[in-house]
Amino acid sequence: ESIYSLRKQGYKVKVIHFRNTVNNVLFSPHGGKTHIELRSPEGIEVVGEAICSDKDSYNKKIGVVKALGRAWASLEKIKTVNRAIAFYGGKQLTNSKEL
Repeated sequence: ESIYSLRKQGYKVKVIHFRNTVNNVLFSPHGGKTHIELRSPEGIEVVGEAICSDKDSYNKKIGVVKALGRAWASLEKIKTVNRAIAFYGGKQLTNSKEL
């Protein structure tokens, strides 16, 4: 899924890119982190992160793909657990911290 298609389906997606800086000045084209917060239309909240090594050139597109894939995998895991909980009865999960 792309961020655009997820947003069209009612998901809230927040993307934050972090770069290696000193006093807010970029000092290297290498290293960094992409952080994605994903909230489903049902209100389930998950995060995904991709960390780029200081030896590799930072690429926002690759970071988004990896971080979104990790967030999506967490969301799918929560949905699977919630289906089992619904079957057996119990409190549904609302974020990945509850796993």
